Amino acid sequence: MGFNLSIGELGGLIEYGGDQPIYRPWVARLDGAELGAPLDPRGYGEHKNINWPSYSAWRQFCRTMGGAFHDMMYGELMASGHCGHNDWGYTILRDEHLAIAEKARKRYLCATIRGVDWNQVRIDWFVWWVRWSLENCTVPVFVWS
Repeated sequence: MGFNLSIGELGGLIEYGGDQPIYRPWVARLDGAELGAPLDPRGYGEHKNINWPSYSAWRQFCRTMGGAFHDMMYGELMASGHCGHNDWGYTILRDEHLAIAEKARKRYLCATIRGVDWNQVRIDWFVWWVRWSLENCTVPVFVWS
């Protein structure tokens, strides 16, 4: 089990069946290879704006990136779901989200002696798609479930 994370334009709400309709936000899947996007963190050699990390891998990554990044992720971007009432949520992205992520990336790269690792791949993916979304989307969002 793990998260479904996507970054991009808010595409609307999908209704899921059952006794009570549930509306969930979605983001169109994009292949960013022609856009210059980094490889996605799943390791399949793709450049997508969608990622599916395990719960524990994402939690450890956020801790490794540091307090401000972790607090942003679990205190704001992902606060409406597992930490609250449902198992999904979305947040409209702002410039300060990018600034926090860029600072965490810089701090991590300066403190890391070894070559590229999964934490670097994850933060590169996150920073690139947040920046792209802020520059290209009318309603840039981070969606998770």
